[in-house]
Amino acid sequence: ASTLSRIYQELYHRSVSGEEPSVLIQPMTELEAIHMEDEQQLELHLKQWQLKKEKKITADHVVLATGYTPNIPEWFSSYEPLIEWESDEHFKVTDDFRLVFKDKRSHHFFTFTNLDHSHGTAATNLKLSIYRNQKVIRTIRGDTKEQVKQETAFQQFE
Repeated sequence: ASTLSRIYQELYHRSVSGEEPSVLIQPMTELEAIHMEDEQQLELHLKQWQLKKEKKITADHVVLATGYTPNIPEWFSSYEPLIEWESDEHFKVTDDFRLVFKDKRSHHFFTFTNLDHSHGTAATNLKLSIYRNQKVIRTIRGDTKEQVKQETAFQQFE
């Protein structure tokens, strides 16, 4: 709740200063399908549970907050043959938490759950979320030279 409150505060301050927030938060909404509209745009098919309404929107980037337990949506099964797998149960994941696809692509899927096989048992620890987020943001921005801050948690692994 406190994180969401801070996000809303930030978006509010952006909007009153005249800046376009360019962020849409869709609570209680299920992403039913996602399609590449072109190289830069994604078309999202959404269903809002409370209002029982469906709509389509386009986006450059999408963050799916699916909870603390692995929750792979049904529509994602169409991607499974395109993903590289380490075993029958474990998909291949890069150091920056991207799923590895067999082809080269400009859009990525990142995962923060089900990482024991690739990143160790501590990988999903919430105290490491700042470190994980930095790695993902750096990848999305295409800024591989930006330093990732190491002192983001009290735990140290070196």
